[in-house]
Amino acid sequence: MILRIILLISSLIFCTIISAQTLGEKTPNAKAPSEKIVSAQIPSAQTSSAQTFLLNSPLLKSHPTARVKIGLAILTDAFSALGFNVEFRYRPDKRSITEASKGLADGDFARIAAIVELYPNLVVVPESLGETKIVAFSLGNDIDLSHYQIVQHQHRIGYLSGWANASGLLKDYPNKVPVAEYDVLFKFLLHKRVDLVLYNKVAGEKILRNMQVYDYQISASLLSNATFLVLNKKHTALTQQLAVEIKRAKAKYAQLNKKE
Repeated sequence: MILRIILLISSLIFCTIISAQTLGEKTPNAKAPSEKIVSAQIPSAQTSSAQTFLLNSPLLKSHPTARVKIGLAILTDAFSALGFNVEFRYRPDKRSITEASKGLADGDFARIAAIVELYPNLVVVPESLGETKIVAFSLGNDIDLSHYQIVQHQHRIGYLSGWANASGLLKDYPNKVPVAEYDVLFKFLLHKRVDLVLYNKVAGEKILRNMQVYDYQISASLLSNATFLVLNKKHTALTQQLAVEIKRAKAKYAQLNKKE
């Protein structure tokens, strides 16, 4: 009987020791879920707190020209100098400028200064990004463009809707065809849905080459304008600072081009 009591007491002591050790141990994975939640709430070291400006442009759909690429570099440099990030986004021409006007994007490029007459919610950054030359394109030899003037009203002319400079040239033209996107515009020309298209000379030639179209004519320049970055008017206070930085970045990239 005494032996049974001794064994029972020993058993109870042993269980108490084991339980105390178990409670005191650290289970390796016990805190892992908590640690994951905390780490998920900590921003990445690569995340910048700088404000990001969203800039639309119809020039970014695909295969931007060398001039457009330089423009992107200049804008990135200018915004960075002021402590801002910048993100570029393609939008069809009219949608691009409309979103900037409504504040759905912070700005748009590259636009002529007169665009603010059509969209009063926009302001021009007063340092040009470059120049655009508007010409007429035709296919084959059916239309002689060597001395072409828009006053000749017999042709169907395609142009980008919302493009202020082309719209101005065709203000009183009776047979004009607005098109939303530039690739569609040149497909209209290819399929004879229009006789001519008005577009930027350098960009238009690149589009035709990409379409493997080489039998075309180009008129002399019908209109030449400086192009600018335009911002939604909520950013008016930044326009002068950005103008200074764009001018600086233009000089920088001009020097780089000379060295290449």
